[in-house]
Amino acid sequence: MAAAAQAANTVWQQYKIGGGAWQNYVDGVLVTENALVTFKAVDTAGNETTETYDVTNISSGGGTVVTGDVTGETKDINTGMVASDVNVNVNGVLNILAGGVASNTTVNTEGGLFVSNGGVASQTTVNAGGELFVSTGGSAVNTTVTGGVMRVYDGGSVSNTTLQDNGAIIIYVGGVASDTIAENDGWIRVSAGGVAEDVTVKNGGKLIIHEGGKVTGKMTFETGALVSAYDGAIVDFNIYPLSPANEALV
Repeated sequence: MAAAAQAANTVWQQYKIGGGAWQNYVDGVLVTENALVTFKAVDTAGNETTETYDVTNISSGGGTVVTGDVTGETKDINTGMVASDVNVNVNGVLNILAGGVASNTTVNTEGGLFVSNGGVASQTTVNAGGELFVSTGGSAVNTTVTGGVMRVYDGGSVSNTTLQDNGAIIIYVGGVASDTIAENDGWIRVSAGGVAEDVTVKNGGKLIIHEGGKVTGKMTFETGALVSAYDGAIVDFNIYPLSPANEALV
């Protein structure tokens, strides 16, 4: 993981690895190969600046890199192993365990990606019929769920997740999701004991908070957003924007 130091009056906004797309910065950046890592920042006065780090100390020697397709089999990725650009297909299971890293994984119909016990998944795409499971000690960052399902269990944590085209995240007791975006029929379900921090619900997106589920931090609504909170739901957040033009239904 690479982290960027910041002054008291500076908030890191985004980062990119090499010539890749800008990503929202939360808490450290997973870098799996030597590359330039660029951070974009803005201070309290609105001044924007960038800073680039040259990561050169990642060695491919001694480790195992897994690529290609996982179909009809189970593969375990643990200490010293990296799964890179893997497609998980029908009846395929990819387990990311202690010390294991998955980067640029695509989970397709009837495929499953399991992240636990210190495993890390970054830049994952979950397509329709695919599932991503994050449990005790596992983490997933920068995930796009398009028609598939992400399940966050006790001790699992995820950040920077985008849900669309009936893609869903379900946060169970003890699971935590931060910086989640639901758009275009994507939806967020917070079950009893689950926590969602800093949520954005865009046009067509849905947020469902069950009894005992908690949403906290900053919530951003756009026109066409839908939020449903059951009796006993815990809501402790600031809503943005607060405007009569906002047609979100709460």
